[in-house]
Amino acid sequence: MDPKIHLVEKLEELASNFPHVQIKYAYNELIETHVVELTPEYEYYNNVALDDAWFPISLEFMEIFPEENISFVSSDSSLSIGKPEFEWNIRAIIDLDIMTCNFFEEINLMQLQMHDYSFPNVFFTNEESGCISLPFLNYDHVNGAIFPALAGNLEVIAGNTQNAMAA
Repeated sequence: MDPKIHLVEKLEELASNFPHVQIKYAYNELIETHVVELTPEYEYYNNVALDDAWFPISLEFMEIFPEENISFVSSDSSLSIGKPEFEWNIRAIIDLDIMTCNFFEEINLMQLQMHDYSFPNVFFTNEESGCISLPFLNYDHVNGAIFPALAGNLEVIAGNTQNAMAA
């Protein structure tokens, strides 16, 4: 039997037993090793049942295919997989920068709809994502003028949930 086919069958079984664990497989030709990536990192490092499931797969593989190498890693490994040949239990992962950007855009829209309240001027900037939200605006209902709030400036950097919660 082909080592890759054997391993893929075992990984399909592992994936069905651990649906919350993302599994990627690729063969690294540079080091001639079958690499299996398990994420999230918390599961890889802390899930004893997962360890008890993948470790026998590794031992069996090495016994059946003694000329082959195999390595189970997490996404923080230098062997993490960029372009997998096979993937299981893959879900869309929400990027914190995008989520934070959307949060502040929603608050800006709320400010436009809440005419009797004023919020502090909050700027959200992130150089990597390019997300910059406009400052909150205060409304002058007597004159109908819109002007930026000048007090209470707070810069929120994506990825820092303490600042986001403070806003």
